[in-house]
Amino acid sequence: MSAIRIAACSELGARRYNEDALAHGHAHNGHYAVLCDGAGGHRRGAEAAQRAVACVERALRDESAIFSPAMLTQLVLRAHAELLAHQESDQADARMHCTIVVLWIESTGHHVLWSHVGDSRLYRFRHGHADVVTSDDSVVQRMVQSGLIRPEQTQDHPHKNQLLAALGMEPPPITDPAARVEIDLDGAPKTPALRARLTASGVVNGLAVEMLEVAARSEAVGRRPLEWDARARGLGMEASLEGRVEMGPVIEVALSPLTVPSA
Repeated sequence: MSAIRIAACSELGARRYNEDALAHGHAHNGHYAVLCDGAGGHRRGAEAAQRAVACVERALRDESAIFSPAMLTQLVLRAHAELLAHQESDQADARMHCTIVVLWIESTGHHVLWSHVGDSRLYRFRHGHADVVTSDDSVVQRMVQSGLIRPEQTQDHPHKNQLLAALGMEPPPITDPAARVEIDLDGAPKTPALRARLTASGVVNGLAVEMLEVAARSEAVGRRPLEWDARARGLGMEASLEGRVEMGPVIEVALSPLTVPSA
């Protein structure tokens, strides 16, 4: 058995406003966390994010939803169809779009699934290090993969906000098959078997990742999800105001073995 703790917040940082939507909870088929962010430069981004999150959460809470990669991919594409159904114009700059990242934890806590579209990201923390388990659907990410630029050059690149895929965008997004990972719950009761972070902006430089890793190593285990990364967010706010990193919506997830009281 396992204990799952989830917390969420949205901070402006250097932004004038956020166009995000967040949701997390528990249903009969497991715990879930959903984060969407209105695609920059497009109108009605906040509405797009709210509609997409509501659509995915509603589907995840449906008793007919079966925990599987195919089902999660289907739910993400359903949110895409929801946005298409409520578009009010055929003009590209007037259509609503948003990015999405979803984490779905099996009710037993032994398996997790995730999927994403756009540059919203899922980070996984293991042994004090942060891994990005998603790959941005963006121009700069493709340039990095092609060897045209280095990862650290994405922060100031003129095309850093240009997406190749988003919900509500035509043609339909080609979502990566939802990944499935088995979680080891044999560790010490207060040592999280899974710590994950869902964030909106994919434009995160090495400084931001370093701050997350510092927090993961230094914060005491067993605290609430947002507490263990409080140090990183404090540093991040300062860096955000200086224009070095971006703040925004975040969902923190911690999954730990459940302590069973002795008789």
